[in-house]
Amino acid sequence: MFYLPISMKRLILIAILFFNALSNSFAQNAAAPDSFIHKRLECFKPDRKLPVFYYEKGESKKTVTDTFWIWNTTQNDISVYLNPYYHQDWSMPNVVKANSKVPLVFSKVFDNFEGCYYPINQIARIEYGNENITVTLYTQLVNKNSTVYKMPDGSLQFTFPLDSVKHHYLYTFPNGIMKETGCKLNADSSKIGGIVIKARFGDGYDVAYHGKEFSFELMNANIKDCQVYYRNVKDGKDYPIYVSSNKFNYLFPENASEIKIVKDSSLVTYPLVNGANNRTFSLYLLYPNEPYRIVDHIKQPIDYKHHQYAVFYYALPSEEISRTTLKDYQKDYPNLKMYNIHHKTVFDLENLNETSRATILQDLQKDSLVKYIIKLMAKTDGKNNFQIFENSIYCFFPTTIQQENLIEKAKQYNFEYTSTAFSTEYKHSFKYGSKLWDEKAMQQFNKLYESYPYYNFKMNFLFIAEQDTKR
Repeated sequence: MFYLPISMKRLILIAILFFNALSNSFAQNAAAPDSFIHKRLECFKPDRKLPVFYYEKGESKKTVTDTFWIWNTTQNDISVYLNPYYHQDWSMPNVVKANSKVPLVFSKVFDNFEGCYYPINQIARIEYGNENITVTLYTQLVNKNSTVYKMPDGSLQFTFPLDSVKHHYLYTFPNGIMKETGCKLNADSSKIGGIVIKARFGDGYDVAYHGKEFSFELMNANIKDCQVYYRNVKDGKDYPIYVSSNKFNYLFPENASEIKIVKDSSLVTYPLVNGANNRTFSLYLLYPNEPYRIVDHIKQPIDYKHHQYAVFYYALPSEEISRTTLKDYQKDYPNLKMYNIHHKTVFDLENLNETSRATILQDLQKDSLVKYIIKLMAKTDGKNNFQIFENSIYCFFPTTIQQENLIEKAKQYNFEYTSTAFSTEYKHSFKYGSKLWDEKAMQQFNKLYESYPYYNFKMNFLFIAEQDTKR
């Protein structure tokens, strides 16, 4: 047997007593009054995003629940308060014992609801003394009428019908947390509307808007008698959409290149090159070979079946004009009618034969006092008001770089360059190469307009005119 010397035993005893005293000192400090320790509650992961909840087969109600653990890190019990007005779906004990934890539970029973999913964004504020602690719960409950697909990686895909042409979708990450949601068209699965592209804490989701929104009004037909399509630029196919009112707003997918409205043999198309801009575009159906004018890139049908021409004279006294040819015309052509539209002389050739009409128009073009002759343009919007305009047009460019090319292009369609002026942009003006503006001139204008699809040519309209004085 091994024996320690007495002196060594004394040293060991002293060491044991020293460590006992040191331990007692730590214990006394640990049990020190709360005035020396900051009183607080703590929660592990107070901001929490949960996987989506969804109804299992046969469920008519769904309980969404989650538990937070609240720790008391002090040596005293702490009384807590949850205002039941704001926290009716939260519960926890009124007292958190010293050095212990209690559950803070969210629990709510949901019936079904409208829409694809219901966002659940809940905040609980635990008050104690002059302090508080806040926790946040964020998740979604998917409509029970949604169809769920479980993918091989564990992610979920939900689809929910919205109407006859589109459906809502919701995708999750493999851990069940919502990844993205939005709308898709049934026809080609194009994404439209806002979707989630990145999940963050709380209700913070980065939102991207897929698609482009337009407002239209069909002016000369009942939309219910028409078929409406949009063209998918990727596959070049037309996909039907359904609208019930002549004035409608529609959110098109990003790959939609144009809208098309069809009724029998009439048609209108409009390029979907821009998104929503707080403007309603007026559209008009056109029959094959129907005359039209272009205003702000929109084709508007016009009536050129009549034979009425506004004659613009150079600025001379009215008696000078009277001494020229007006009375002679009426003398030579008894069936010729003349009247004024806002001080412009209108030749009404409706009751003359083709030969007489051609002769009068030729004579007017040869007359040195005649500045130009405009065939009145009748709108086919039910009002049948004539419109008078000059035989000049103009367009705007931000610079003069393309001016030379524009002048050459205009010459191809019998428009002569006249001037350029600058205010905020360069205004380039042209006049038609003939005194007579009729169907042929309008066709040339349309060709010029369509050869420069990104620029807006305008005609010099004077007013919407109504016949006032016959003579």
